[in-house]
Amino acid sequence: VALIEALAAAGATQTQNDAGNLPLHWAVQQGQLKAVKRLLELFPEVDVLSKNSFGRSVSTEAFAKGDAAIVEVVLAHASAAKLDPEEAGDESISAEVTHDLRFCDDGSRVLLREMAGVSASDAPETVLGATMAEDRTGLQLWAASLLMSRWLIQRKSDIANRSVLELGAGCGLCGIVAAKLCGARHVIITDLAKHTLDNLEHNLKINELPESLAVSA
Repeated sequence: VALIEALAAAGATQTQNDAGNLPLHWAVQQGQLKAVKRLLELFPEVDVLSKNSFGRSVSTEAFAKGDAAIVEVVLAHASAAKLDPEEAGDESISAEVTHDLRFCDDGSRVLLREMAGVSASDAPETVLGATMAEDRTGLQLWAASLLMSRWLIQRKSDIANRSVLELGAGCGLCGIVAAKLCGARHVIITDLAKHTLDNLEHNLKINELPESLAVSA
């Protein structure tokens, strides 16, 4: 926090790095509540809905981190007003965000709805013991799927005209990327919970995949 204050006093500003991350992204990702508070106080012009190169905003990172105190601080910022989060229990916050992901320079894009849900009581044993109706892991956009999608695009010549099966797809990013950006001929995207499958169907629909391409969830 002292370093943040010293940099601010010297005229520093919050700017994005090569990955599109603001200092605020990193503070949230590392769970540094005091740093998050001070960054928002010293740089009130920051936009917590600003996205990095992976299409993840500060607010998205806060939900993914699962720290209710950080989520509360981020959502209290004026720039979060458009997000309209709603309370869902004493310590639980839910939100819906549609990401506009651009992996290529040709303007092609993938739209992906993430339905985040975090709680201060989400200890590992609680998550592992969740029932099918309570399990929300498939409704979140995970960093691993973003990295996997970039890997697929780098090797799209190996995927073109092939059949692809994605197991435990969650929001369906990798399967949609294989279909939309890598030229896969047939893609099957799978998961288990009904609410996850409903979100998968939604993500397939908003990406307007060609009728000639067989993609199913």
